[in-house]
Amino acid sequence: MNRDLPAVFRNRGFSLLELLIALAVVAILAGIAIPSYQNYTQRSRRSDALDALYQLQQAQIRYRGFHAEYASQLAGLKTPYASGVSAQKHYQLETGTGSKPASDFYVQATAKPGGAQAGDRDCQTITLTQRQQTVSLTPPACWGR
Repeated sequence: MNRDLPAVFRNRGFSLLELLIALAVVAILAGIAIPSYQNYTQRSRRSDALDALYQLQQAQIRYRGFHAEYASQLAGLKTPYASGVSAQKHYQLETGTGSKPASDFYVQATAKPGGAQAGDRDCQTITLTQRQQTVSLTPPACWGR
């Protein structure tokens, strides 16, 4: 029967082998693309922590302008972060003072356990520390510099 049809109509469709090869190519591409996309989204969510830490740093500096030392708790800073959660709710926030509360403080963001950032192994905890006039950002890779 196939011999009576014109050549245009004889080779319609895919063979099982062609279909399996196409599926293998799609699986390989997905295997590369999905982890890369997840890594990208985790890096982009870090901005939630960085924004909160920069705002808390500014709040600590304002607080110190009116008091003899830096605030030891978030509630004293009167920011939207008094509840201890970042704006997009990916990080838990905390602040405290160093050995010299008049010149040292830190603000820290920790990825919420079981949250979207829990898989971000490189930046589970991001910290901004100020000792006298020196600011340190740890881990450096998380600050996007």
